[in-house]
Amino acid sequence: MIGLAVALDTCTTKPAHAELYVTAMGGWNMPGDFTGFHAEYAWQGRQFEDALKLQNGVVYGGKLGWSPRSAPWFAFEIQAIKSWPNQKEQAFVQFARPPGGSGGWQVNSGTLAGTQWKMIQVGPNVLLRHTLDNGFMFYSGLGVPFFPGSSYGGASIRPGAGLDFIAGFKGNVTEDGTYRWMLEAHKVYAKQTYRQIEVDGMHNGFTGHYETTMVFAGIERTFWVK
Repeated sequence: MIGLAVALDTCTTKPAHAELYVTAMGGWNMPGDFTGFHAEYAWQGRQFEDALKLQNGVVYGGKLGWSPRSAPWFAFEIQAIKSWPNQKEQAFVQFARPPGGSGGWQVNSGTLAGTQWKMIQVGPNVLLRHTLDNGFMFYSGLGVPFFPGSSYGGASIRPGAGLDFIAGFKGNVTEDGTYRWMLEAHKVYAKQTYRQIEVDGMHNGFTGHYETTMVFAGIERTFWVK
């Protein structure tokens, strides 16, 4: 019996093991305005006076994480998140130079139709963690998201990266910490460029600044690795 107790204690002594964990999470995305709008390609010389207004919406994602045995206060993650910060219908004022850039500015106004905006971010995170005796964990860190497959209407994103500031906490669902719940917040900043190829072969697009706040709840499965 004593031998069995020692064996069980050895198997559940978590600081003596590295952590490999998988997290599934979902939550709410709260983007700010898409600011600093600047037309690119064939739209060069056009400018919106107002920022693009974006909608709140559902967000979901997942991540794969690793914390080494020698440094349980540190974790490295690969994360993927998908959201839809769709642009709202809005009034606009647009300034445009005539073709060739000569002559005075032209002023147009009207209503900009609502447009579906799909945002996909994938990238690494680095976290610093602190775990209490009861298994409750606080952590914060920084991610570098890339945005492959993101699109605005028929326009696709050009390669680029941003910054993702992360903070959260976790608690045990099971006593040994094999399953955990988590609550997490993200603040993302990125400069993005979108391009669309028209039927006449012309390239149209725009550049601007995207920022959003995301909150998540999730469940985590931890594997203890010797």
